[in-house]
Amino acid sequence: MPINQFNVGCPHRSFTQRLRDAAEAVRRENGEDPWEAVLREIKGHIGADGVERVSTTEVFDHLEIPMKRRPSLPSASRGSCGS
Repeated sequence: MPINQFNVGCPHRSFTQRLRDAAEAVRRENGEDPWEAVLREIKGHIGADGVERVSTTEVFDHLEIPMKRRPSLPSASRGSCGS
């Protein structure tokens, strides 16, 4: 993809706008991400602050990833930080 396709050298546009234009051009060229439709179905929980959050476990459950294939986080009781 040629860089001049995104009007990168255009002096009257801000860097941020040129970056947004380039991102939009790539999205148009590549089409929709195959995971986007699947992940869009997941609904999180709205907290007291009004922010919707989705746990990693909920995402893995929705994607039907077996428990043995999921990454495990190091336990603080195991002393994983070198203590």
